Amino acid sequence: MTLTQTQELFWRALQGEKVETDDCFASTAELPAAERVGIYTDMVVTRLVEALRADFPETAAAFGDEAFHGLAREFVRSQPSHDSDLGRLGQDFAAFCPPEARGLAELEWARTEVFVELDEQPLTPEEFQARIDPRTFAQAQLRLVQSLRLVGATAVWRAGFEVKETVLPGVEVRALRLALQGAKAGDVCAAFQKPEEAFAALQSWVAEGWVAALDVLGG
Repeated sequence: MTLTQTQELFWRALQGEKVETDDCFASTAELPAAERVGIYTDMVVTRLVEALRADFPETAAAFGDEAFHGLAREFVRSQPSHDSDLGRLGQDFAAFCPPEARGLAELEWARTEVFVELDEQPLTPEEFQARIDPRTFAQAQLRLVQSLRLVGATAVWRAGFEVKETVLPGVEVRALRLALQGAKAGDVCAAFQKPEEAFAALQSWVAEGWVAALDVLGG
């Protein structure tokens, strides 16, 4: 067996696949080849489970240590990550959780994502005000920063090196979801019952650093 074939076999074993080890891995009287490979396999799984625990500490606490370990182990075995970045391991974990724990896991993953998103310079209140043209505003697009997520009614974002979150009222949730989907500013504002409510919300978004740009569509 060539070195490349041996490496491929070892990689498959690390992924949890049952492979024949006796022909290419050395055994000793005290430790057969399968058990020696199993040590490395268990180490990889343990490291992956601990990485998930680091990203989902509240979810882990809610489950309890043993139950979370079992769920996380099942996840990394059944859905191995295809990303070389260990920090992306948990991107599908929330969907793997039972429904009663999914919301908390989604919130924790949002915190992880916004922390590592690319830095952007949001518009200052003065810059935002200067870009508003009453003739084109309704057709313009509010481009929000990438380090902003909406999980249920909770907005999660990063300000500098600090991850923040706040629970929004239902009408603002609808408006923010529209903005995140790329809706026109007029449609975002129409989600509110009164113009002054829309204005106050936009002021708040700008003040929090959520707005990266105000683009005139087609301009």
